[in-house]
Amino acid sequence: MLKNNQDFSLYYGKTGSRSNENYYKGFVDKFEMENKPAIGEGALNKVKSKSKARWEILRNAIVDKRLVGSGDITFIQSVRRFNTFELFTRKQCTCVLKPDKRSANKKKPQCSWFSYICEDIPFSKEVWIQHLFSDVNLKDILSFNNTGNVCIWPAEEVLAYYCILHIDKFHFKSVIELGGGSSSLAGICIALNAKSPKQILLTDGNKRCVESLEKTIEMNLKNKKNINISASSLLWDDVGTYQQHKNAFDFVICADCLFFDKYRQSLAETIHYVLKSSGKALIFAPRRGHTLAQFVDISSKIFSSVTESDHYCPAIINKHETEQLHNDSYDPEIHFPVLVELIK
Repeated sequence: MLKNNQDFSLYYGKTGSRSNENYYKGFVDKFEMENKPAIGEGALNKVKSKSKARWEILRNAIVDKRLVGSGDITFIQSVRRFNTFELFTRKQCTCVLKPDKRSANKKKPQCSWFSYICEDIPFSKEVWIQHLFSDVNLKDILSFNNTGNVCIWPAEEVLAYYCILHIDKFHFKSVIELGGGSSSLAGICIALNAKSPKQILLTDGNKRCVESLEKTIEMNLKNKKNINISASSLLWDDVGTYQQHKNAFDFVICADCLFFDKYRQSLAETIHYVLKSSGKALIFAPRRGHTLAQFVDISSKIFSSVTESDHYCPAIINKHETEQLHNDSYDPEIHFPVLVELIK
């Protein structure tokens, strides 16, 4: 599964770390793990064809630095094995835009803003997230939601739902979201639903993601001047990008950021650095092999309390069990987010 918020560029990544050959390898390993189709009798040639096409897309963008068009984006989306727990209802904005006079395509473009609302929770506020549809290179694909901003990924979706469900935790508190990508759905949901949050900071290691977050803040909170919310670039392996936030936050929230071996230690140390004494981190991520277990092991050496839970919300557990029964493509190992709670 292509991760929505990861940057595959030569400089910044969603992990908040400078990229290198290991970063490329880490992404490729994750991509292979999560997109490998189930192989049944008579399906081998089809699987080989899909695999060949998928790797051709990656080769074009990485080796040849070619642009990846909307057709390729559609194909990449098609190999995603599980998209959503359907915790939010999504609707596209119906406003009509004028065609770009410089473009040969005179078809009226669709608005790129989508509303997300959690109908299961009556008091939940509507959130607006931008999806980008223009041609992009692989850097842009991996820097934005769902290889082109097509949807919110399951771990971020679950994190946002959990935060709304427990919104009383965040009243009058300071919150930072790490690795929020271009949407930071959970952070925006807290800003809109919590009572007078003291401060909300949305962060990512990719500058273009941060620019997108600034637009999202403007779209959702332009008429709410009393909410202290901002976005900034933050690299987990560069304390200079967050030294001003030492012991600053009551909560850290984070979704699906544990899969790169090189940066788990940096992530744990960053969380510890920015949390207040007795502050808490809420992290949602699939087990994905040993990745979550390794992060828990690292964190247990740093934090006063580390717990993990598979049963943190009855509504999500019900959806999880339904997927297991009826969706052959659903694999809890890579699709079901576990809640890890850290206390400083």
